[in-house]
This record gives sequence, structure tokens and C-alpha cells, in this order.
Amino acid sequence: MKIQENYFYKLDNSKEVKVIWKKYDKANILEIGIEYPTAIVDLDRFTGMPLTKEWLLKFGFFVVGMNGLIEATLPNFRYTLNQVKDYDGFILCENENALMYIDYVHELQDLFYVLLKRDLLFSNAV
Repeated sequence: MKIQENYFYKLDNSKEVKVIWKKYDKANILEIGIEYPTAIVDLDRFTGMPLTKEWLLKFGFFVVGMNGLIEATLPNFRYTLNQVKDYDGFILCENENALMYIDYVHELQDLFYVLLKRDLLFSNAV
């Protein structure tokens, strides 16, 4: 897994953190909910943070629940994220065509950057 600055991960499979900077095999982190950097840690301590409805809301997605499923969109973003039965992540769709599966927050941030050439951060409007 590639670790990037301004992306969200789990540290030691428990704490939700944001990577502030990365250099070689170390990263400075900011624990979610804390206002100041908290530690410098080895990159191998990071894992993906599961993408959830709550994370989509933090990023400014408009989320609609239908029949126990979720559809999420951003204004002026032609893709939707859909959740389907028996799958915990989301499926990126364009015009109802499934394009790819997204399981983790950092994967959504990677995709957003590739498509729009800017970071997906909290309450990010397109």
C-alpha cells in the first residue's frame, strides 16, 4: 500500500489518522479528533481505513439510503458511489455502469486525485 500525505489511514489497525508528511520510511501523523501532530511512525504500521457512509459525509458527499443500500454523489461530479448487498465497500459507477470497487478511504482519495488533479479532503466541493 502506498502511503501519501493528506490521506487517511488506520495506525496499528486501531487509531484513525491523517498523514501530515512522509519521508523515507517514516510519517508524521495527526490523530483524527486531535488538533496537533501526535507522532512520527514507521510506514509499515498503516493499514487502509474502511470506506463508510460517515467518511463519505465528511468528504461532502450527498448520501441517500434506499432499501438498506447507499448512493453517494458530489455536486458536479459525474460518478456515484453505490453500496450493494453483501459488499462492505462501494462501487464507483458512471451512468449506472460499475467501474471499480473501492474498499478504503485512501483508495477514494487516490481516485479523486487521478480524476480531478486535487486532493479529496473534508467537505471538499467539486
